[in-house]
Amino acid sequence: LYSSAASDVYKRQALLEALASNATLTCSVQQVLVGVKSPKVRARLAANEAVNIDILRQLLHAPEADVRAALLRDWWMDSSMELELAQDKDVSVRCAVASKARLCKSAQVTLAQDRDETVRSCLLQLDNRELFILHRLAQEILAHDSEQFIREQLAAYPNLTPSVQLILAKDEEVSVREALARGHDAWRGEALCEEAQLYLSRDEYSSVRLALAENSRLSHAAQMLLAQDALASVRLKLVEVSSYQRKLSPDAQNLLSRDQDSKVRQALAIQLFGVLVQPSEEDVQLALVSDPDPEVRLAILGCLRYGGTRMTDAVKARLLETLDSDTRQTVEEMFESCEEDN
Repeated sequence: LYSSAASDVYKRQALLEALASNATLTCSVQQVLVGVKSPKVRARLAANEAVNIDILRQLLHAPEADVRAALLRDWWMDSSMELELAQDKDVSVRCAVASKARLCKSAQVTLAQDRDETVRSCLLQLDNRELFILHRLAQEILAHDSEQFIREQLAAYPNLTPSVQLILAKDEEVSVREALARGHDAWRGEALCEEAQLYLSRDEYSSVRLALAENSRLSHAAQMLLAQDALASVRLKLVEVSSYQRKLSPDAQNLLSRDQDSKVRQALAIQLFGVLVQPSEEDVQLALVSDPDPEVRLAILGCLRYGGTRMTDAVKARLLETLDSDTRQTVEEMFESCEEDN
């Protein structure tokens, strides 16, 4: 008898859950389901997007957090309900709100000031939220957050307003400035404004300047400052991370081709004479093929087999002048082979 009764309860529960998910429920049936004791049934009803808004408002006051959280909708949602859930007494519900793909301004501002750091952190989670836009006011609140890791998360956010970028560029914590300087890889994100880039390029900590050198969207002025950095490691990083898609400006190339550190010049030679090379001007190429350090010229010779760089006759002639007779003959043959292929 007990087994039979338990089976009946289970079947009734399953039936009610299925009923609560039905998109064609009448308001009277919806109202009956609101009063069902089972939180699973009421959670199914709360998640049902066809349920009347007045019924959903009743579920806002359900004692179970899971039921209230089920009211959340990723896209369209009543803003007053969203705001009420953003102020929910349960942290898990507020975290769920903060993790939504879209949030109204009022809810964002409320969550940015939440007393629980976990909630504030959820607001900055970007996984599966490519289209999420953090409102300017929420950004400004979080830029002054008491928790360092929150400000680090914010610094990596891809759509910071210029005013917030400048606040973070002046943050007292080095790790926050590093995160800001490094930038992001989001396809639809914004570059750092030039004022923030210039401020970071003068940062007293080399780790910040190194992080900035890795940034894929540097302005011409920022590149020039980093190309003149006091530390060779910063200048070298600027060259090493450059590529056909992350080009160094002609002025930066010109400056770096005459860098006092031969490792920087060697790295630049590989970038300008190797595979998928970035465009370079004749005077830069001439400086590199005439370099007093043989390692720089060897780097260029090692790149010639790829045939990626189009050299002018003047550059070819200068390079050949620096070689011994045997090497010169080999290089001449390589030049001739490249011309035939073209």
